[in-house]
Amino acid sequence: MNENKKCPRSMVLTIFERIGGEDAVEALVTLFLSRVFNDPNLRLFFADISMPKQAEKQKSFLTMALHGSDKNDGEMLRESHAHLLPMGMNDYHFDLVIKHLEESMYELNVAPKLIGEVITVCESMREYILDRAPPA
Repeated sequence: MNENKKCPRSMVLTIFERIGGEDAVEALVTLFLSRVFNDPNLRLFFADISMPKQAEKQKSFLTMALHGSDKNDGEMLRESHAHLLPMGMNDYHFDLVIKHLEESMYELNVAPKLIGEVITVCESMREYILDRAPPA
């Protein structure tokens, strides 16, 4: 195949590609987790995990989510957050996480339209993370 010719699929960039790829996601996760780990209203939920370990999980999640994965990862999210629900995690805490993510993207000069797309993707996971979505 001629390298100069692009197939139609290659013209449709994912959010991951438009945000700047792996390096951009890594910068975002670093700034975002710094905010989350320093938030007194969220710190409790991260007491048993190191920032580097959480950063790897967050990078993996954002990479998958922003690539527009076709598979339903809701059940995985439900399971991985289940231990936080008895600790009191609720919409208030989810909103704080979203706020920190949004503010981090603004600080990194991500385009507002793209920020909206990232937030929409993350919001689509809320019902799974808070265990309110019907089982798959």
